[in-house]
Amino acid sequence: MCERLADPAVRARIRTEEVETGRAWDRIVIARARHHPEWAGKTVAQLSAEAARDPLEWSCDALIEHDGAVDIVHHSMSEDDVRYVMAKPWVAIGSDSRANAPYGPLSFGKPHPRSYGTFPRVLGRYARDEKVLALVDAVRKMTALPASRLRLAGGGILRGGARADVVVFDPSTVADAATYDDPHRYPVGVEWVIVNGGVALERGETSRERHGRFLRLGAELGGA
Repeated sequence: MCERLADPAVRARIRTEEVETGRAWDRIVIARARHHPEWAGKTVAQLSAEAARDPLEWSCDALIEHDGAVDIVHHSMSEDDVRYVMAKPWVAIGSDSRANAPYGPLSFGKPHPRSYGTFPRVLGRYARDEKVLALVDAVRKMTALPASRLRLAGGGILRGGARADVVVFDPSTVADAATYDDPHRYPVGVEWVIVNGGVALERGETSRERHGRFLRLGAELGGA
């Protein structure tokens, strides 16, 4: 990819025939760039203007410099669409993010606040406050439904012989706290998290013990 992005002919093709048309550079925000941590939180429009560069040329060069590994937040979704899709009974809920922490190497950059706030936001804002869906449906969409889609036997349900992955939260207070400017913030209202029967979070404090394990295709996903 980086070899192609270095080719002027490819850049010209991108500009005239492919994805560049209509691209809103002021809505593309850098989340992580290993060689330039100071870019985090700034838009491509800002950074290319500071460099006195064309935004497409700047973007191609930035990707090449980082071997293609530049994380972004792209502000392109409609809140009405989110509510409409969320209410569909067959739609599961996932963060579409990676592991982050407000300390250590996982605190790098400004990731999308969904990294910390996806599930509390649904439980608090959309289920409790706005009544987009019922609380029981929100929980199902985060647990049993995705586990069934992945054919993850014993996952996403509370019963004897299951994996004992449990989250205890206060439905009256649960809420996301992460923002675009300050994304490394844990939610409120989540008191306990139990993973494979072991305590991972107790009264809001994380445990040093690690009870999770890798899920291997076939061995763990019901022979998939």
